[in-house]
Amino acid sequence: MIKGYLADLTPRPTSIEQRAELLEATKWLQDMSWDHIKRLARFIEVYDIPQNVELFSEGDRASFMGIIEQGEVVVRKNSLHQSSQLIAKLGRGKTFGEMSLVDGSPRSASVRTKTQVVLMVLFQDKFEIMLKDVPTLGVQMLSKITQLISANLRRTSALLIDSLEHHE
Repeated sequence: MIKGYLADLTPRPTSIEQRAELLEATKWLQDMSWDHIKRLARFIEVYDIPQNVELFSEGDRASFMGIIEQGEVVVRKNSLHQSSQLIAKLGRGKTFGEMSLVDGSPRSASVRTKTQVVLMVLFQDKFEIMLKDVPTLGVQMLSKITQLISANLRRTSALLIDSLEHHE
């Protein structure tokens, strides 16, 4: 499995309890019980990533979801003319990569660290193990990811409508 930039890194040595505390601190899983957060922590790895590192490029096959514990990343997408456009700046508690985690498609955008980042990572192979071995947790994660994708689609649709109205 191709893991992008992370393939060359060693995860930070952490206990399940430490990973669970990092997950809880992001508030991303605020609707999840402590027991489920600890279970999820078994499948998560923590990485310390320097500033200005491209985690993956648009079109890459790297399949993982990142949850930012500390720091900031920028998300960019190429336009039809191949100029790179800023889509988002993401900080603590924000996620990226959930679409590729679910559908296995190539990355739809590039992600680069803007600052030093502490990143919690769920790789696709671990996600598949979770779905098989702990299906209730897997369903809970799929629900959370679906909510994220839905919110992003609604936001994108609103931006598209605004853009189209300004060009009329």
